[in-house]
Amino acid sequence: YRIKTNQPNKYYTMNFITYEELRILAIKEDIPDNKVSIGIYAKMNGYYQIKRQIDKKTKILYYKL
Repeated sequence: YRIKTNQPNKYYTMNFITYEELRILAIKEDIPDNKVSIGIYAKMNGYYQIKRQIDKKTKILYYKL
């Protein structure tokens, strides 16, 4: 995904993962398969959550700095 910066015509890319990809990572580490546990897993592992509208649907994306 590309996110626009404040400067016109300049873009930077970040590695975003979706909830489904994060869910797979969490399940591999024996985290229970529910939204609350996966959200806590994301926060404890340093992921930040943002919401973006893609194809007229709001998606939750996670990224790590």
